[in-house]
Amino acid sequence: MPNRTIKESICTSDTIDQLSAEEERLFTRLIVNCEDYGRMEARSEIVRAKCFPLKVDQISIPDIETWLKKLVEVGLIVIYENHSKKYLQFVNWEAHQTIRALKSKYPAPDDEGSNILSFENSCIQMNSDVSGQVQTCSATLNERSKDRKDRKDRDPETAEKAIDQKVQYADYVWLTEGEHKKLTMRYGEPIVKLLIEELDNYKGAYPKKRKYESDYRAILSWVVEKVMRKTGLPQNKSEPSDRTKKTLENLVKEGQAI
Repeated sequence: MPNRTIKESICTSDTIDQLSAEEERLFTRLIVNCEDYGRMEARSEIVRAKCFPLKVDQISIPDIETWLKKLVEVGLIVIYENHSKKYLQFVNWEAHQTIRALKSKYPAPDDEGSNILSFENSCIQMNSDVSGQVQTCSATLNERSKDRKDRKDRDPETAEKAIDQKVQYADYVWLTEGEHKKLTMRYGEPIVKLLIEELDNYKGAYPKKRKYESDYRAILSWVVEKVMRKTGLPQNKSEPSDRTKKTLENLVKEGQAI
């Protein structure tokens, strides 16, 4: 899952200020769980499991439904149904996030078969302004997806160049999609997150050392060894064993890796 952008403007946002602490917490956790087009399944059970995996016994389904309702009421998300499945879409997603995928994993609010849910008596009534924003956002995302696919179909070299373009994975870490994919295939996603975090913290702490010609090469040359040393795992630069990967993944889940 790519890193998402949360801007400091949320601290002074009048919209965010209408949320309770619990509602705002759900808002930020939804951001990091959505796919590249700002969408995800909106069943309360799925939202709870994805956003609060360590608190499923402490947070009730009615809590999730209440918080989602508030996010819709203030115009941050829209909830809709397509072929009997519920989804949510962030409003103005494309204005704040980088979209890399060629197409969305989920249907859009304005796709055929989609119906925006209004919630009165257990539903939410969405005002016309928010509805218009969602339609504009959805149209923009769909058009962008179509443009990407058209470019790829027309010119394979364009798609190849896109893979070679560097993407920001942390404040100070830039990798191409190809480099990130190679790291993930070699070490596994949980370990790659640690590698990126380690390099990002280092470059953030030492501004004069931020300019690497290749963050990918920096990760391979010293970051891997440092992370393995900090976690007490075997320090070799070749591909780690499945056992090493599993051990580190467990440490990450338990919050002991860093």
